[in-house]
Amino acid sequence: MSGDSWEEAPAQYPPNDRAAQRNITDGYIDLLRYLRPAQRRGLTARLANGYYEGWRPSREELADLIAVELGLLTWAESVERGQARRAGHQPVSVIGRIKARAH
Repeated sequence: MSGDSWEEAPAQYPPNDRAAQRNITDGYIDLLRYLRPAQRRGLTARLANGYYEGWRPSREELADLIAVELGLLTWAESVERGQARRAGHQPVSVIGRIKARAH
């Protein structure tokens, strides 16, 4: 298993072994820990819903959403950053600001 496909997960992660089951948040757990539990659950639900609609956010895209939740970016700034990414530009990462805010 390459680890890239969720469709392969059931064979590798038996349903009765909860600790071994993959979670939609596995690639983002280090960023999600900065949110309060209710915020984390909400963003997890958004990720799960988006997954079934074909949305696969990058770490930077998810970091922007977390930054909005934490008040580090406005929703409008997050949208502008997404537009910049789609235009081929890479905005300055907010991950450092997220981590610094927690300390």
